Amino acid sequence: MVPIATSYVITEAFGLESGLNFTFKETPEFYSLFTFLLIIGTLLVVLPFVPLLTILFISQAINAVLLLPILVFLFILSNVKKILNGYTNEKIINIIVILTFLAIAISSIAYIISLFFSH
Repeated sequence: MVPIATSYVITEAFGLESGLNFTFKETPEFYSLFTFLLIIGTLLVVLPFVPLLTILFISQAINAVLLLPILVFLFILSNVKKILNGYTNEKIINIIVILTFLAIAISSIAYIISLFFSH
């Protein structure tokens, strides 16, 4: 699931055609990237010296850090009445979003500190 989603995002970000409903000749960049990501993922799982749990933990930590600016953007966007025609978040939802943001931020900072200062 991740390779296909990544292929979609990257090719769309660069304004290229993407999708499984196209042929390889129509979207060679999409299918090439998808194939490359599948091969890399397969090699990471098959090779015995690759620390899978470490990769899992680090990738999730990176995801948490990258989630923070997205949460801020969505929080701001979901409270603009002009864009949403008055259907903005209620105060309880805003409190939950802020608490979630703080929990993720604190957890990310604690994990990064533990990476550098573990003995």
